[in-house]
Amino acid sequence: MAWPVPDANVVSLPCTFRDATRAEFGRALRPPYATLSTVAANAAFMSVAWFFLPTGLKDDTFTLHGSLAFALVLAAWMYSDVPATNVLAPDRQRVMAAIDDPVMLRRLLYAKNICPVGVHHTGLRGHRVGHRHLRP
Repeated sequence: MAWPVPDANVVSLPCTFRDATRAEFGRALRPPYATLSTVAANAAFMSVAWFFLPTGLKDDTFTLHGSLAFALVLAAWMYSDVPATNVLAPDRQRVMAAIDDPVMLRRLLYAKNICPVGVHHTGLRGHRVGHRHLRP
């Protein structure tokens, strides 16, 4: 399936939520992978800090400890960085074209919110299927 690639000089706004979501997946799964690389780098930095910092420095950096705390802190670090949470700036031409239309702006924002969740669940589904084939 081919993802739509918008021309840099033309701002096209999606007609439906489905079109907005397809366009957002097209942006997320093509270089430079800005959001995905930001989230992955934050996860790597936090995981290295969690497991390899000396105890005193780790206690100063993280106030929660334990396996459940690791998951919560990891999620917070992955999604709290400005490049990961500022969904409007990288797509400023389309956002500026839609800023006066609340329905269109909401459609763009909903698609931007669904895309990371969809990429994450698609990766988990592929991971689970891969493990299922390894079992006897």
